[in-house]
Amino acid sequence: MSGININSVNLNDKSLSISYSNGKIIDYNYFWLRDNCPSAFHPQTKERNFDLLSINDNIRALEFEITQDSLKIKWSEQDHLSEYDVNWLKNNAYNEHYSNFLMMPEEKLWDSTYQPAIFNYEKVKDLDSELYQWLQYMCHYGLSIIDNMPSNDVAMEEIAHRIGHLRETNFGIVFNVQSKPNPNNQAYTSERLPLHTDLPNQETPPGYQFLHCLHNEADGGESTFVDGFAAARQLEKDNKRYFDLLVNYKIPFRFHDEKCDIREMRPVISVVDGEVNEIIFNAHIASTFNLPADIMYEYYLAYRAFIRILNSPQYLIKFKLEGGQMVVFDNRRVLHGRESFNPQTGKRHLRGCYVDRTEFKSKYRKLKQSLAV
Repeated sequence: MSGININSVNLNDKSLSISYSNGKIIDYNYFWLRDNCPSAFHPQTKERNFDLLSINDNIRALEFEITQDSLKIKWSEQDHLSEYDVNWLKNNAYNEHYSNFLMMPEEKLWDSTYQPAIFNYEKVKDLDSELYQWLQYMCHYGLSIIDNMPSNDVAMEEIAHRIGHLRETNFGIVFNVQSKPNPNNQAYTSERLPLHTDLPNQETPPGYQFLHCLHNEADGGESTFVDGFAAARQLEKDNKRYFDLLVNYKIPFRFHDEKCDIREMRPVISVVDGEVNEIIFNAHIASTFNLPADIMYEYYLAYRAFIRILNSPQYLIKFKLEGGQMVVFDNRRVLHGRESFNPQTGKRHLRGCYVDRTEFKSKYRKLKQSLAV
């Protein structure tokens, strides 16, 4: 609504109506206005310190004044005067501001024709402009590769710390993906690893996963990926009933070893405001389904239908990481796996860590602001 002015203001019983020069009329509730008075926020922390219970149920505006840059309101109680910036009112107009609140780029769905972009390690590490371009790309597609990584134990963390804090789990802050004796996770074998979400048994599964390939000389071991959001939309298109079952019913996930027993219930597909927000799928640590008896058969049909889409040639991509490459992906959007490999034919060693979505989004917003892009 840039460049749009206030034409008139009308005082109502529970709100005031602002008529804008573009023809829109927006109602602003009196509670909402008083709660968002500039004086309601701490001058340093910018946190709201206004007590909403300090005003009455029937608070209303007694008078108003429009200037070129502000709207002033005299309230019916506490002899209080509020002054609102006109641009702030326009930018926070009901039903317009919330769609832009998260300030994130639009997600772009992909299928088996997708080829992840490759970014340069030194540039992402050293240049804010390149870091911003990479973060923006990740918000769009949820999967990329960073190349020319040094084969050491610090390069991955250097990139991850450019974004924010690393997420610690029961596997540690950093974990090593390689075949080893007495594994407590299928990733630590040489067997095929089906497509999955990492750690669905956690209260909040990790956001973005980093996998830095140090060595990958063994036969096999190709990495597999699929855009879970695209697969979910395909399921919705094919069978809305199946889609709704995976949205509306939670299933159990459990990881347990000699040290811990971590369990959580969650739906396979999460939807927020009509948009797919998360895919939580991991058949190898899904626990025994405990759904209602009259749902169980149909739920399995829906679950199987989704698995077919995930593994279909229409959506699955496959490539072999090379030493010095790091793949980064949104763990709650992009499902990942790998083909089996033969450890007798060469070494395969990946180092991994997690950085939550919150950190990614925050860094993207701050760079967008500082770079003025």
